[in-house]
Amino acid sequence: MKERDDCSIAMGIDGAPSMIANALRVDPEGMYTCADLMDWRPPEPVDLVHSMEVLYYLDDIQSMLCLIKEEWLIPGGIFAFGIDHYAENESSLSWPEKVGVRMTTHTEKEWIEMVEIAGFDILRCFRSNPSDGWAGTLSMIARVPSR
Repeated sequence: MKERDDCSIAMGIDGAPSMIANALRVDPEGMYTCADLMDWRPPEPVDLVHSMEVLYYLDDIQSMLCLIKEEWLIPGGIFAFGIDHYAENESSLSWPEKVGVRMTTHTEKEWIEMVEIAGFDILRCFRSNPSDGWAGTLSMIARVPSR
């Protein structure tokens, strides 16, 4: 992403020090921060926020969605995210017990509703790479309405 001509800055934020260490191994020049997502704010609102496999670990998903819309993104900014743990992806439902980590399970419809309640306009919602026994990554692209 940061290699694009229209990208002036790219940042990575994660709550796990091990994930930040992994990112720095791959991209030693990158700007990475280990922080609680609910407490972190970008230096200024950005055009794009991408999240992969994060939201269902959070204690308060709705508040995080609102925070991204209100404080992380500019008007017209894009929020793109993907999650593998959701109700329709039955093979993911055993994950919390298998790995011993709390995960919040929502249906695809509930995810759509949460994003809309946060005030985003959903541009596209789809399942990426479905296969036998795998419903696919629930992927959503949403926009902050322009003022």
